[in-house]
This record gives sequence, structure tokens and C-alpha cells, in this order.
Amino acid sequence: MGQDRLNLLTFIESALRLEDATIKRLGWLLSHIGVKEKQLSQLAKRFIKGFRKLDANGEDFGPYNKKWMVRENI
Repeated sequence: MGQDRLNLLTFIESALRLEDATIKRLGWLLSHIGVKEKQLSQLAKRFIKGFRKLDANGEDFGPYNKKWMVRENI
């Protein structure tokens, strides 16, 4: 909703200070709200070993997203 008011560059630079699993979840979310892949390339480059659940406290179900290395359990 507020994408037009979000300074995406600053937001992504700040996000890169977070842990890698959080960065991957954020990348997945931003891609699903329509942020262009080119803008998300820095987030996509972050390496993470193994899949993480989107909802860290949620059940262990749902499809795997290889690009973002997350299990879509929402």
C-alpha cells in the first residue's frame, strides 16, 4: 500500500544488517508485493544454508521456494 512512500534503497541497505534468514523472508515478502527482482538482487545474493520457514513459529508444511530458501508455511 505504501510502496510509493518507501525509500526502497534505504530500506534494503538497513535490512542487509539483519540475519540472513530474516533477509530471505523479507526478500520473499517484497517480491510478493510487486517489488522488481532487480531491486531485490542484493537480498537474493545472501547465502543461506537450508530452508527456513516463513513463519518461524508456524507448522512445518507448505511448498519450498528455492529462490528465497524459505518454506511457504503461511
